[in-house]
Amino acid sequence: MTNFRVDRGSASSYGMLGFQLVNEGWCTDADMENGISEYLFHLGLRKGYLPDTLYDLMLDTGRHRKDFRRAIRAANITRVENES
Repeated sequence: MTNFRVDRGSASSYGMLGFQLVNEGWCTDADMENGISEYLFHLGLRKGYLPDTLYDLMLDTGRHRKDFRRAIRAANITRVENES
């Protein structure tokens, strides 16, 4: 892997790292989707809810994973409508 530093204050540098990992063959787009859906799932577990846009993204990125929707329902993660 070529040299790359992640600026912890910059979300775009994390995106560029993900792009580089995929381009260099360290992982696939599906691996990145799994990572996003896993993170959102754990965030939902911690908080007990997710705003509607994040909840929908969690469902969308995890759609190909067996039993993922069932796990979300079992974890009782609530979808909260955005009030804006």
